[in-house]
Amino acid sequence: SRRSEWNAIESERRALYAAYRSEVLVVTSSHKIEVKVKGHRAMETLDVLQQIQKDVERTRHECDSFRRPPTRAALSALLFVYAHRNPDTQYIQGMHEVAALLYHVFSADPEAAEADTFWCLCAVMREIK
Repeated sequence: SRRSEWNAIESERRALYAAYRSEVLVVTSSHKIEVKVKGHRAMETLDVLQQIQKDVERTRHECDSFRRPPTRAALSALLFVYAHRNPDTQYIQGMHEVAALLYHVFSADPEAAEADTFWCLCAVMREIK
C-alpha cells in the first residue's frame, strides 16, 4: 500500500539524517553541540555553528517551544548538518526562520521533527537555488 511505502521512505530518510548528523556533531544530554569536524575546516566550521546558534537564539521568542534548549539544539543541529552537506550554500542568515516554521509544523511528531525538518529544508533550498 501507499502508506507502507511512505513509511519506508520516512524511516530511510530519518536514518540517513541521523547518520549525517552523527558524522559531524554530537548533541549532549544538556543540549550542547560538539562538532566532530577536524583539520583545515575546523575553524570555519565553528564559525558557521556560532552564527547558526546566534540566529537560533533570536528565533521566535514569542513561542514557548523555541525558547526550550531541546528545540534550539535541534534547529542548530539540522542547520549545521545542512551547511556541512551543502558547502556551496552553507548557511545563509535567515535560514533559521524557514527552519523554525518547518520545525513547528513537524513538531507534532517530536521524535522525527528534526529529521523531517532537515529534509523539507533541503527541498525548499533546492527550489530557491
